[in-house]
Amino acid sequence: MENKRRHKRIQLNCLLDVFDTKSKKIMGQVLDLTVDGFQLMSQEPITRDATFTAKIQLPEIISGHTFLELSIKKVWGTEDMNIYYSGFHIEKALLSQTEIILEVLNKYGND
Repeated sequence: MENKRRHKRIQLNCLLDVFDTKSKKIMGQVLDLTVDGFQLMSQEPITRDATFTAKIQLPEIISGHTFLELSIKKVWGTEDMNIYYSGFHIEKALLSQTEIILEVLNKYGND
């Protein structure tokens, strides 16, 4: 599998819950993050190429926000012992959203 990432994935030292804004259900937890996307661990499989508006719960208030709302698209997935891992691309993040992601990476990244 060819690696098309523009930025190195950074593992976080905390899990961030991700919610589908349409269904209001938890999708899973962020395991690693870049300004371009993230890896999600979940209990249920997620359809490949599916696009969502998702809310990521931040570990603390950052720039006045407790959640980060993003448009995301699933680009890959795998399963291991009934745990599902999915890669998501962040679609058209605003500068303010990218700044929040960078602050999360700076404070909570294990690099």
